Amino acid sequence: MLFAQAELVSESRLKKKLAQAGSDSGGMPQILDYVQQKAEMYELEATLSNWERKVEIAEMASKKAKAAARKNKGGTAGTQA
Repeated sequence: MLFAQAELVSESRLKKKLAQAGSDSGGMPQILDYVQQKAEMYELEATLSNWERKVEIAEMASKKAKAAARKNKGGTAGTQA
């Protein structure tokens, strides 16, 4: 009888510890969530890099177009006078 009572107390303590450990990890993010978040971060960084490169290309094209327009404007003004 005494052994059964001691075992019951031991089991209840173990059950409390397990319940407390389970509740502590409830606030922690899951590993899969972390992996998905990292994958999304890498994808967004790649998208950002692509857009930055596209902006650079557009800026270079704009500069070339402005230079060509200035060159044409200067060349036609000199032939008319």
